[in-house]
Amino acid sequence: MASAVMHNISFMQALGGNTTGNNLSVSGHVLEHANWKRVLEPFWASTPVYATMGNHESNCYILAPESGTAARIARFPTPPSRVKLPSPGLCPTHQRTRKRGRRQLRPDTQPRRFPSYKENVYFYTYGNLAIIVLNSEHWNSVDPRVNGAPEGHVMDQQLKWLDQTIQKFGADPKIDHVFVATHSVMFPSGDHTEAGMWFFGSNDPRPMINGTRTDKAIIERRDQIIDFSINKSKKIIGFLTGSEHNFSTLDVTPMLPIYPDNYRAKKLKIKRPFFVVNNGGGGAYSYAMMNDTQYHTPWIDKFQHCSAPSSMAITHVNGGNVTLDLDNPETFEKIAENVKLR
Repeated sequence: MASAVMHNISFMQALGGNTTGNNLSVSGHVLEHANWKRVLEPFWASTPVYATMGNHESNCYILAPESGTAARIARFPTPPSRVKLPSPGLCPTHQRTRKRGRRQLRPDTQPRRFPSYKENVYFYTYGNLAIIVLNSEHWNSVDPRVNGAPEGHVMDQQLKWLDQTIQKFGADPKIDHVFVATHSVMFPSGDHTEAGMWFFGSNDPRPMINGTRTDKAIIERRDQIIDFSINKSKKIIGFLTGSEHNFSTLDVTPMLPIYPDNYRAKKLKIKRPFFVVNNGGGGAYSYAMMNDTQYHTPWIDKFQHCSAPSSMAITHVNGGNVTLDLDNPETFEKIAENVKLR
């Protein structure tokens, strides 16, 4: 942040993974957030900082059965005290909740039992630029046996809001450029090939609500986000992501292969080029580009830049032109300069 302020930035967009998180202690996680805030407070007194929710910004339960593997689940929805968890250590099944006569819990009808989108899904503007911030880790459950959503899945109500917000900025003559920010990487380059919006090319991961799996899976939902953002809007430059612990830029064109060989669902026809900028090199251990066995992706050799050391991306907006510089905030080394985004 000190290096960014030295460059006279107007604001900073943190792209998630701000704390270690993923722990069992609520107070311990609150302490991590307090420390993160204390580090930034001397700077954000004059320079706004906007945060994105990442997969580390979560508290969880660990439910360990007498045999087999334990399940890590989000603290939402909180099981009612009168419901005893079944012996395998998982949430009540669909049949069990129905037998008790309880209503089916859904994020749109029972907001009290699901994480709120308040202050973690939002937009803001600066001059002729708008940033739309999504929460790709909403109700995150890494265990497919447990109600919740896989990492990277933007659920229905948030997708609807995204579409409405894109249309809002499309009709606003004061806005020329829009970025969509989300923690989970759309087109991974390294370790997050196993998750993000790719899962080793599997379209099977999807949310499960009250024991029922949803229709749209992870790659299909990725395509819907791209369709709303790129095919139906001319103002969106691309996506800002942060889950890969590196910096990379990918110029996604209609000719770029974005599906595994055995993909059976309907494929999206991309109508225009756009950029995906991943900047997750703010302090976590670095990820190098991975291209072996299951980590291979159809786009792996198309990255314009990929840098593992600590990195800080600075975007310059000058009227109709948008460019990007990349510096190492520790050594002040210039990694990339004047990358044209628009």
